[in-house]
Amino acid sequence: MSNKENLLLRIKAVQALDQLYYQKGEHLYSHRRVWRNHARRIFGINYTTYASYLRRDVSHLPDQPEVAETVRRLDEILNK
Repeated sequence: MSNKENLLLRIKAVQALDQLYYQKGEHLYSHRRVWRNHARRIFGINYTTYASYLRRDVSHLPDQPEVAETVRRLDEILNK
């Protein structure tokens, strides 16, 4: 895999994490809260990077259910 492919998979994983927790209109589940409580620890990225990853289109990548499952498991481990 090239670095670009790895970056795209990372972006897809960030988007999967955001889909797990983000709820439109809910202050406790805003994008910033999802980043603060989950993504910052899992991916080690700042909020600007997180927000830019959410805007990136990675729909051309095939759906990989294991990415979402891995992100969910990592989140469980880090939030114990």
